[in-house]
Amino acid sequence: MKKLKPLALTGIIAATSLFGTGVSAATSNNYDLPTIQESKAIEEETQTVGKYYKYVEEELRKYDVSETKIDNLIKKLKDGALWDSVNPEMEGTATEVKLDEFTTKFEYPDGSVFIQVLDESEATIETVEPPKDGMITPYASIGGGSAISGSGYVVVTGAKVSGSVILAGAQYKVDYTIINGGYDTISSAYSRNITVPGPGGNYEIESWGVKKAKEDAGGKAYVSLRFKAQNSSLGASTMYLNTYVGGDKATVSSNM
Repeated sequence: MKKLKPLALTGIIAATSLFGTGVSAATSNNYDLPTIQESKAIEEETQTVGKYYKYVEEELRKYDVSETKIDNLIKKLKDGALWDSVNPEMEGTATEVKLDEFTTKFEYPDGSVFIQVLDESEATIETVEPPKDGMITPYASIGGGSAISGSGYVVVTGAKVSGSVILAGAQYKVDYTIINGGYDTISSAYSRNITVPGPGGNYEIESWGVKKAKEDAGGKAYVSLRFKAQNSSLGASTMYLNTYVGGDKATVSSNM
């Protein structure tokens, strides 16, 4: 099995306003990935081929894949053929569909999908407007170190980053701060969860955590999650799900 190369699927997420003051939570997300407990149950329940195929079919239906294409995708699994969503040669062939405020679906010609999410529905979002007296905000001066006079900021706590190609999925939470007129920061990444269903499903972590906490002139702050996923359908494939914070916005880059 060929190792996946990065597919450079980068989506803009959570364009958060810097105006107004308050604490809020975003609207709900209808396309959530399994919890850690649910992931373990899925992995245990899909160790037989028949149950694995049924699980895959149900997940594809959730994302409105046609029955004809589902049949073709299951045949590909049985034949040991790569789905387009994990085939480097099919890079750039997906159609992008926005499912809701947080979720983007990339649909490939064979019907396979890549789902990308930054879900703030359970996050706490604190927005602080620029001070009228022109003073640097206390939080910005501590958190960013280079915020200019009059800057405002947005603190996002518990945003959930997710990626899935059905055959493997990952998610984690991230806390970050957007500083208007200054360098943005990431304070932590946690609650990592990886799901690799199917017979022989397992993974090995290659990189995980906040690799750069503060944006600077050289680039954005970022979180890295890279792991090698393996089951009878994937073979051994390296996958990544990274979050970048800089330029007053958060973005995610992933190959799943």
